[in-house]
Amino acid sequence: MFSKGLDESLARDSRLHGVRVQNMFYALVVVLGQFKLFKVEDSGNFYFDDSAGEVALPDFRLVDADGEQFVIEVKNVPPSSALETTVRKKMLLRQRRYAQLTYARLLYAHYWSGFNLWTLIDSSILDGSKDDSESNLRLSLPDAMKANEMSRLGDAMIATRSPLTMQIRADRSRGRKHGRDTIDDLEKLEVSFSISDVRYFSEGNLIEDEVERNLAHFLVFFGRWETRDSIEFDDDMPVSMSFVSRPEPEEDTQSSQGFTNIGTLSSMYSTAFNVKTLDRDSQITGLAEQPKPEFLSGLLPGEYWERDSRVLPIWKFVQRAPEP
Repeated sequence: MFSKGLDESLARDSRLHGVRVQNMFYALVVVLGQFKLFKVEDSGNFYFDDSAGEVALPDFRLVDADGEQFVIEVKNVPPSSALETTVRKKMLLRQRRYAQLTYARLLYAHYWSGFNLWTLIDSSILDGSKDDSESNLRLSLPDAMKANEMSRLGDAMIATRSPLTMQIRADRSRGRKHGRDTIDDLEKLEVSFSISDVRYFSEGNLIEDEVERNLAHFLVFFGRWETRDSIEFDDDMPVSMSFVSRPEPEEDTQSSQGFTNIGTLSSMYSTAFNVKTLDRDSQITGLAEQPKPEFLSGLLPGEYWERDSRVLPIWKFVQRAPEP
């Protein structure tokens, strides 16, 4: 019976997506790297004094860079829920009792999958907000964004100037070809060539520094801007392929303020995680991805802005939530 129940539970898409998103959050915290301790909390046996009521274990425990201790419950908000989700009041109270017993603050991490956004809020934000049944507590995306504490984990919004370009150059000394008699229809054109080198450009300026190149690569492929590819020819032979990333016209603020938002670190990493665990139809192909500790903090090191010769300009914005 237990095996049958487990199989039925894992067969539900919502359950599988919940497990995948929980693993995504785990990987995200590890790659941001802004903590003293981070561990899975909801495993193993435990005993407790139940005189004050039942308890429930949240997903993770974290001690942040300032030494403050938290327990964190992770929730996936499906695209169908759009701008609002609910939390079971009974479960919140149980998890809050557990947090109090362990001298920690209870936080809720929500992944708003329809917007590829993460929010991290104190559980007190949910107090007093009930739905019609009075058994659930409602949370809207705007309210979650206003109280968002993701910066506590090292998250930030990144902005830069467009366009960003990655150019893959062909080795002209080796064989090159395309699979059509003419090159008029580039969308259906298939080409093959050996790669001589890969170049990155910011506003047409060549990026040569390795740190800036790695950052440019990440922004081109996982930022929120639209990326289009094109093939360059010389005498009907391919010489390079370019991936050019630009913001949508309605989101482009470069002319008015000198830069445009390309996304948060958490959203960009989630895009990369989704690429590795979902197919084109958003069907699950994997539940986890081994994270590289402090990958994101290494991608944009603190001394980045001290360099006089930077070709890739970066603006970093950190949201500080009000004290709960």
